Amino acid sequence: MRKYIWKRGDGYSQPIGLTKLVSIAAPPPVTGRGPFVLTQDGDPISPETTRVDVLQRFRRAISHREIGPVFRIRKGNGEVAFAARAVVAVSEVNSTNGNSNCDVYFNWVRENFRAYNPRYAGAYVCKHIAGSSTMSQHSYGNAVDIFFDSFGHQDRVARAVVENHDALDVYHVISGQSIWTKGVGWTGYRGDFHAHLHVDFEPQYSGPCGVRG
Repeated sequence: MRKYIWKRGDGYSQPIGLTKLVSIAAPPPVTGRGPFVLTQDGDPISPETTRVDVLQRFRRAISHREIGPVFRIRKGNGEVAFAARAVVAVSEVNSTNGNSNCDVYFNWVRENFRAYNPRYAGAYVCKHIAGSSTMSQHSYGNAVDIFFDSFGHQDRVARAVVENHDALDVYHVISGQSIWTKGVGWTGYRGDFHAHLHVDFEPQYSGPCGVRG
């Protein structure tokens, strides 16, 4: 069953139902007459509109579109009023909707870290890396995002992924504000804080969106 998590500081909430999510998005987060704009991974998917209309659009988009994108309700000045994304319990997911590397890695997490309550948050999503013009490896179904019950769990899984990177064909691991790159090791990550575990694989792809490999 699809659940929803919403942004709270650097982290996300625990998964909740759609009705509760929309009630939380209402005042105080989304207040005033607007205008508001709904975005999906940074790209506008609505015109400037009213509070009531943007909340309706938000509900439809997050409950009917693919698992993976981050939906944000932005004020007229661009400030984010509310952010959320859909997740699914790993036990309910039969395919990542990504490539074979995603499936192998996903099932490895499911087999080895079920006690950490992993939640699938998407593989194939056509989008840019936040703040850049470079396409994300999600655009090729070559990356998987997974949430865990705590950042401690996420960090332990991240370290285990790195230890097994050759067997899993891993190229990048992003957790918190750290990134591991094959051949480089761990360095600081300058992008948004990752309250989920992002893992992508080699080979790395470029070009138009579409699942590769």
